[in-house]
Amino acid sequence: MADNRTDREIEAAETLRARSHWRKIRRIRLVVSVAICGGGVGVAALYLVFLAATEYPKTPEHLDFTNALILGLGAFVPTALLAAAITWAISERVENARGILVWVGVGFSFGISSSFVTGLFIPFGTVFVRFFTGKIAAGDVFVDAVDSLFRGISVAFSHGAFGVFTGMTAGVILSVGAYVIDRTNSMLNLTVQRFAPPTIAVVIAIIVVAIASFGPVEFLAKLG
Repeated sequence: MADNRTDREIEAAETLRARSHWRKIRRIRLVVSVAICGGGVGVAALYLVFLAATEYPKTPEHLDFTNALILGLGAFVPTALLAAAITWAISERVENARGILVWVGVGFSFGISSSFVTGLFIPFGTVFVRFFTGKIAAGDVFVDAVDSLFRGISVAFSHGAFGVFTGMTAGVILSVGAYVIDRTNSMLNLTVQRFAPPTIAVVIAIIVVAIASFGPVEFLAKLG
């Protein structure tokens, strides 16, 4: 069947498709960038909670490399997905950046729920820490991993209640970072728009994780 559309109609349809594609790219870039930022602050918050949870008379110490890597990964993935889900829900329109109050709401939602989400996966991560440190055999990993998923429910509530203040602090950092990310993602300069959001997200994530990993222990324990 012949295409009876006029040149103007064809041009309008192509413009509409191009705008739709542009909007999807900008939305995905925003969501991914905020997710990276959220994952980073989620990892940092976990490290602080572990420092604060040290019982007297023990002295708080930073996690060793194995614990920090595995448990950190177990915190990054769920908190990044949490930040991505919240951002996706509020980012249907990408023509203009959202106001700071919107991102405050995002940070509050993230802060309240992130510690519970992180706690859910702590027992699961602990299984792999024990495996890589030689405390359990390879044949026991599957059984222990399945068991950890059930234990994660109770740990989620205890960790979430204990880490709610730290989670809210993480939410504040996410609010500021996401606001800046959103502003740069909405700029007319295409170079800034393409590269600034993920760059800002990665820089914030690296900074907060580095501070939580190597900063003054006593001060960080009080923050947790």
